[in-house]
Amino acid sequence: MQAFSWASPKGKVRPKSLVLLAALAVSIQSADRLSAQTRAEQQQKQVDEKAANVKEWQPGQAEQVYLRTLKNPVVKGFLTPENGWTVQFGGLYPGSGLALGPKYVKRGMAREQLDVFFSAAGSISKYYGITAGAALPHLAKDRIRLEVVAHRMDAPAVAYFGPGNDSSKDSQTRFRYENFTVDSRLGLRPFRRVLTVGSVLGYSLNNTGPGSGGYPSTETVFTPAQTPGLDRQTPYFMYGPFVQVDTRDFAGDPHRGTNVLSSYTWHNARDYSEYSFRRLRVGAEQYIPFFNDKRTIVLRAAGLFSYTDPGKVVPFYQQQTIGGPDDVRGLARFRYYGGSSLVGNVEYRWEVATGLGMALFADAGRVSDKPGQLALGDLHGAGGIGLRFKSRNAVAMRIDVGFSPQGVQFWWTFSDAFKRFFPEPF
Repeated sequence: MQAFSWASPKGKVRPKSLVLLAALAVSIQSADRLSAQTRAEQQQKQVDEKAANVKEWQPGQAEQVYLRTLKNPVVKGFLTPENGWTVQFGGLYPGSGLALGPKYVKRGMAREQLDVFFSAAGSISKYYGITAGAALPHLAKDRIRLEVVAHRMDAPAVAYFGPGNDSSKDSQTRFRYENFTVDSRLGLRPFRRVLTVGSVLGYSLNNTGPGSGGYPSTETVFTPAQTPGLDRQTPYFMYGPFVQVDTRDFAGDPHRGTNVLSSYTWHNARDYSEYSFRRLRVGAEQYIPFFNDKRTIVLRAAGLFSYTDPGKVVPFYQQQTIGGPDDVRGLARFRYYGGSSLVGNVEYRWEVATGLGMALFADAGRVSDKPGQLALGDLHGAGGIGLRFKSRNAVAMRIDVGFSPQGVQFWWTFSDAFKRFFPEPF
């Protein structure tokens, strides 16, 4: 059988062969286009079918109740305070129990330059506090912020277990602590973001007395030699610089970013010079998000170091403490007192539903009389789980249950963790 050839016997290409070759090429191209068009139509059909089967998301019954609660005018005023009167929950000296009272906020006065704030609250345990403040947050095109806050409080049953990192749980006492403070803070933001440098200036009056609450009063168990300042108190004049680097996405409920704060403050005793001291505050927070910011790992370390000249001491009512909802949550509030403290925290946070989050945490900390005595040994550790009720990128209420070798502690507070160390402008 003779093989087909595109060429003539003389080696030239036959014209009919050219026509056949062109027709074959056109047929192949047409088939490819048809195949591609068919595949595109099939893919579009699949997309349309999936879209038709997708149902609009609807919250569950429990979440619907929660969302309706958030829209209630009273609850909304509490969770997302705006201009005007609302209800103040919490805000008293730690240990007050449930506290409430009136609250007033007015922002944008004097051509959007002035903010004012007032609140008063009390609890059934006879704690009370009154706060009034004003701020100029937008000076120099938001590069300068000035705020002044006055605060008066009375805490009749503050826990005291004795001095040092080894105090006994069985030596719990109570004392009364009264304080009136006027604080001012001037902050400069050179670039209107991230970096803030400034200074603090304040004056405080302090008084301690016999405590209540079913435990022995502190002065009946401890002596002034063990507990400096027990028999006499002094006003303080405070001043010093601070610097803060803050890249968090939302200060009230961060999911990503870093917050670093450092300050150095002189505390000059006005009546008894032996109670003067200096305090260095250093702290850092790191927020690591994943799963589209629905999960966050939080790392936090904070140190407060008090320095005194020879012959001087820090009175017990000005000492650092660990134990409570803001540091080592498995310990009783104010469990350990010392001139200096060191605390570390790790949290794993996740979003359960709109406005509701949960957290697993591990805490550790200790106190000492001198900064040089602080070390990673003899740390008091704890762990636990918590709930976070949120609104508008802020934590409005927090419930934590902490576990430690010293027992179980239940905490119900109205702020995010760590606010005690990283205070925000009102």
